[in-house]
Amino acid sequence: MPKPRPYLPIPGAIVHAYNRGVDRRKLFHRPRDYEILQERFMEAKEKTNVSIIVHTLMPNHVHVILQQHEPFAIADFMQRACFAFARWSNKRANRSGALFEGPYGGKEISDPFALLLVTYYILMNPVHARLVPSVDLWKYSSLKSSLGNCNGSLNDPSLLLALVGGPDKFAKFLEHFDASDPDSVDQYLCPDYARIWAEIVTKKPGKT
Repeated sequence: MPKPRPYLPIPGAIVHAYNRGVDRRKLFHRPRDYEILQERFMEAKEKTNVSIIVHTLMPNHVHVILQQHEPFAIADFMQRACFAFARWSNKRANRSGALFEGPYGGKEISDPFALLLVTYYILMNPVHARLVPSVDLWKYSSLKSSLGNCNGSLNDPSLLLALVGGPDKFAKFLEHFDASDPDSVDQYLCPDYARIWAEIVTKKPGKT
């Protein structure tokens, strides 16, 4: 699953980062395991200059959309979070060796259309994997934050919500978007999406 890592030097870059358990083994065996990785995300976020736009934790893999506000911050974030979680998990299970397939894989997201498509894929992953019948039933994602129902500081959905016009319109996007017709994603973007994208994605280093 992990592919060559995007050690991007570009401030403002947005990346869909992901990692999977070695040999596709489960990363999470109980609810607390999911919570621990989210805590490690928070710790890594506090030490690196990134924003977590979207995330979903699956039983044997992890998806997260990150924006960095200084060069190479995404690589730093993923290394910190994955290493810290692997160390905790190995200690709890009294094991040693690799927990993840690799440091992480990732792909840069270069436009708002791709951001919406990848966001839909990530958030709907538990439904498509038949873990839950409805996306709102999966506890280990940023959905509540994206819908404006969570005041936690782990995720920052401001770019996503600005692009679609707010939480209500984002909810309609998740409900009505037809994944078999990816070109139709443009109808869910607000009229001013190009300006919003340009302003937020080209922020100067150190600005959050």
